[in-house]
Amino acid sequence: MAYWRTSASTDADTANKRKIRTKIRHICVAGKTGSQYNAPPSTGCPWAMHNFPVYRVALYQSLLWLIMFMIAIAMLGKVGGYSVALGGLISLLPGVYFMFRYFLVSGAHAMEQVVRNAYIAEAIKLGLIGLGFMAVFKLVTPLSPAGVFGGFLVMHVAGLVVTASKLNGKRN
Repeated sequence: MAYWRTSASTDADTANKRKIRTKIRHICVAGKTGSQYNAPPSTGCPWAMHNFPVYRVALYQSLLWLIMFMIAIAMLGKVGGYSVALGGLISLLPGVYFMFRYFLVSGAHAMEQVVRNAYIAEAIKLGLIGLGFMAVFKLVTPLSPAGVFGGFLVMHVAGLVVTASKLNGKRN
């Protein structure tokens, strides 16, 4: 005997779908975090925010710094190698601090705090970069200034590229 859908079963299916949609909306709006903008992606909310992978970006940048240091030691020798490494650290450490501070909070409910964190983190980052250059040029005697600036530029551009790729949705 064949099963035929009746109008009653269609109405029941529609009612079930409506209940499920309502439940998802309820979870999205008043979810575990209390905000529709921070609802966990597993709830099926189309507008659920994903956390920025700060640790992963910091790890990629640190690995790049280590590779850059090894290549510089092999190609430029001891002084050039640690000059490039110091320049890379001058960019890496303030950049990682900025990411951790900036992505500390997220969502529309905390927009004022996000903007405040951005300004504070950028000011501290610029101060740390200035202090880093000042300390390196003042305290390190056999130094290659071109290596320091080259390492800084490579790490700074690499940080921008890695961060931009993560912001564009590549969550790997």
